[in-house]
Amino acid sequence: MIKKPNTILNCLGFGIIITLGFAIYSNSFNGSFKFDDVPFIVHNQSVHNIKDLGGIYAFSPTRFITFFSFALNYHFHQLNVFGYHIVNWVVHILNSMLVWWLVLLTFSTPRLKESEKAKNSNLIALFTALLFLAHPIQTQAVSYIYQRLALLACFFYLLSLCCFVKGRSVKMSVEAVLLYILSLIAAILGMFTKQNVFTLPFIIVIYEFIFFNNPNEKIKFKKLFYLFLFIIPILIIIPAIYSFDALTILFERRVFERHGTEILTPWIYLLTQFKVIVLYLKLLFLPVNQNFDHHVQLSYSFFNTPTLICFLSLCSFFLVSVLVRKRFPIVFFGGVWFFVTLSVESSIIPIQNVVWEHRVYLPSIGIFLMVAFVLAQIFTNRKSYSLIMGIIVIVLSFLTYQRNMVWQNNIAFWGDVILKSPNKARGYHNLGAAYIDNKQYDLAQKNLLRSIELDPTFSEAYSVLAQIFIDEGRLEEAKEQLVKALDLDPQSFAALNNLGTIYVLQGELTKAKELFIKANQTNPGFTQPVFNLADVHMKEGNYVQAEEIYQKIVAVNPHDHQGLYHLIEVNLRMKEFDKALSLGKKFIRQNHDAELLTRLGSLFALNQYTNMALLCFDESLKVDNRYAQTYLEMGKVFGNKNEFDNAITVWEEGLRFNPSDGRFLDLIRQAKALNKEN
Repeated sequence: MIKKPNTILNCLGFGIIITLGFAIYSNSFNGSFKFDDVPFIVHNQSVHNIKDLGGIYAFSPTRFITFFSFALNYHFHQLNVFGYHIVNWVVHILNSMLVWWLVLLTFSTPRLKESEKAKNSNLIALFTALLFLAHPIQTQAVSYIYQRLALLACFFYLLSLCCFVKGRSVKMSVEAVLLYILSLIAAILGMFTKQNVFTLPFIIVIYEFIFFNNPNEKIKFKKLFYLFLFIIPILIIIPAIYSFDALTILFERRVFERHGTEILTPWIYLLTQFKVIVLYLKLLFLPVNQNFDHHVQLSYSFFNTPTLICFLSLCSFFLVSVLVRKRFPIVFFGGVWFFVTLSVESSIIPIQNVVWEHRVYLPSIGIFLMVAFVLAQIFTNRKSYSLIMGIIVIVLSFLTYQRNMVWQNNIAFWGDVILKSPNKARGYHNLGAAYIDNKQYDLAQKNLLRSIELDPTFSEAYSVLAQIFIDEGRLEEAKEQLVKALDLDPQSFAALNNLGTIYVLQGELTKAKELFIKANQTNPGFTQPVFNLADVHMKEGNYVQAEEIYQKIVAVNPHDHQGLYHLIEVNLRMKEFDKALSLGKKFIRQNHDAELLTRLGSLFALNQYTNMALLCFDESLKVDNRYAQTYLEMGKVFGNKNEFDNAITVWEEGLRFNPSDGRFLDLIRQAKALNKEN
């Protein structure tokens, strides 16, 4: 008989999961936005207004739950990455606990509860959860903010399955009905999170026949009826919310890796996935040389040697789990779980990027369950088993902490990518963009040119290279690069926007406006062309048009501080001073950026609203009392009022926090001289 769960072990387990989870991910909480984080969170206006649920749904109906969670993050944290990372971490912790619960429930099913194999079930469940928690392959799902998709899909998947299993384990009652309802709700929410949840109905059926059905008895059709009564709503929802078009999904010809020239078909994709799945298994059993952007060559023939070897290896792996299904149903279920949950992204449905480590987040549970169970059969002594598993978890934890160091900033991150995928253009392109953000233009140019050398059809690389030339004033060279980018991709909104910027600098405002409008039409979620268009109207003195644009920006996203700042600016130019002051107070209430508050203070000072300016400076210093520019601008306001003593006091305070800034000494010297004259 299976023993009742050990309360002390359970409490200890919860503590270990939370403490260990925090320890191994603590160095990732301030990691910058990366890759898809930028277009889907930073520049995605639909998640910048939590009240606009229709806009969030319209942006991605099939991933509404995930994008709504991003909208919640933005509402409370704007673009402070810490809040986003904490949410991802919490979901990972919850998933680890659900893995623990699922394994415990599995050992309490009719197939296993009387079995000798249920011995040490509490330890097996806990260590399965710890393997899932601590394995470094999970870092791409947890530390990569956008892959909250994988985290939430796993959460709803596990919650639905756990509630179903728990409902099956109790006698038909109100409790059972409530558990089934909760299971169904979780499944539906999962369907609006990520497509992986498609496989949930199949896993439920498989679980039912492995653990609730006696393998020596005939299948009861009454049981089948009730089972399908439960999963039919889920099966109906799938085509309803995804507008399921099998022909398009299966037979659409897609360009490999988004910017390459290779054509990706279902057959080529399937052949390639044999190698990809073996790569996933290798990383699960030997997590070294992890890479955000693996370089896997496409397979065009089944009889290609690496492809055939990988196919036979996978068949052997699955065959072993099938052969031991009666003696070790847990092992069989783990193997089935791995392949079924991976099937949406690793079968015949072509996806432009053939390999991502985060795709194995949910499937990995099957492998961890197999490992924890098999080792329990080898090391039957509880202490020996705990020691072996403890060592494995500690090693994995160390590797996870080390891997998270790569995720801390974009230069380290993309540097790691090009080190491991030196022949892929995308890594060099993104490293170049990271160097631009860091004002290291020589290194940026070097990497962007290497990206173009590897893939001359990579339009984004030309566009980013042009950005360097614009910043350095080399406008004609920048224009050449942008023309190349637009020849390759006429809908490149970044290239259109950058070309418009060049025309502004060259005084050709009409051409610039046309390009900004086209860039915005190409990608309405990309707001920079809208700001640039409004800026052109400001240059032309068309303040009414500029105000209309800024009002729309602020209406869509009340937290867009740049939009609100420019709206204040245009109202000051239109001499709508009362409106500008009202908006300024709103800006101060909701803004926690010292630089923007200082800029606003300077703007009000320029328009002789010194009290409002000083209020902005005071708020800026509350945010960051070391910010030099605030002290400089605040002192100038007092100086312009001939209040030199106050100016000197402010600058001396600024000098105290910034002793190496010579500007303060110069201003203090000038103020003291003027003070003597007065």
